[in-house]
Amino acid sequence: MTIHYLKNYVRYVFCSRHWRGYGIHSPFVFELVTKVIEEKLPYYKYGLVEKVRKIYQTSSKSLILDGEEVKVPRLAKRLSMDPSHAQVMFRLVNKFKPKNVLELGMGMGITTMYLAAPDSRINMVTVGKDQPLADFATSYIRKAGFQNVKVEVGDTMKCLPKVLSSMESLDFLYVGDCADGGEVESRLDLCLPKMGNQSVLVVSGIYENESMTEAWRRIQAMEKVRVTLDLFKYGLVFFDGKLQKEDYYLRYFPDFHI
Repeated sequence: MTIHYLKNYVRYVFCSRHWRGYGIHSPFVFELVTKVIEEKLPYYKYGLVEKVRKIYQTSSKSLILDGEEVKVPRLAKRLSMDPSHAQVMFRLVNKFKPKNVLELGMGMGITTMYLAAPDSRINMVTVGKDQPLADFATSYIRKAGFQNVKVEVGDTMKCLPKVLSSMESLDFLYVGDCADGGEVESRLDLCLPKMGNQSVLVVSGIYENESMTEAWRRIQAMEKVRVTLDLFKYGLVFFDGKLQKEDYYLRYFPDFHI
């Protein structure tokens, strides 16, 4: 963890104020927070994906990435979004019902499966950088029964034009593979022309370093962007021109109970 990350986490803990819908006047955002982000229903698909996570956590296998042997449990911990936040991705897709979903940063495929799980008719494309990792994750995605996931492997910027040309519209975009704000913005430059009023954007790692945070601030300031929700681990972006432009600093601690 960087000093930048820790400083912003402390700020988030003490300064985030929109908790469980309190202080939110927008009907759209209030419903989004109370009926989607904070929803507690245990969808049965959660268990299916978490079984795969458990397999990863207890695996004795290793993968060779960039010439280094790395244990699967270590990769699962480092590259997979935790259950409570990954399940928010499921609920967002379940709410907005996108036809085309694109994930940049396949990782171990946990978030991939949560994004694809709400509807087998979703056209789900995920882009991974490492062939061994992508092959390993894809095998478990298929074993779990997800046939609506298409996997592209290679340099993201080289893969994007081909992927985007196959989509009439980009309805849901998850950017999870960037360690530099410039990478985020380069990807968005290609993707945004395909995104419309009803599209949803999720940017992960917005406080990993100064570059990522600066990119997040620039995204918030975009004229096309109407509403953003900062959940610290990621940011949610909405483009509907009917919405009043506003940025919410959302207090989200899913495992905290009064």
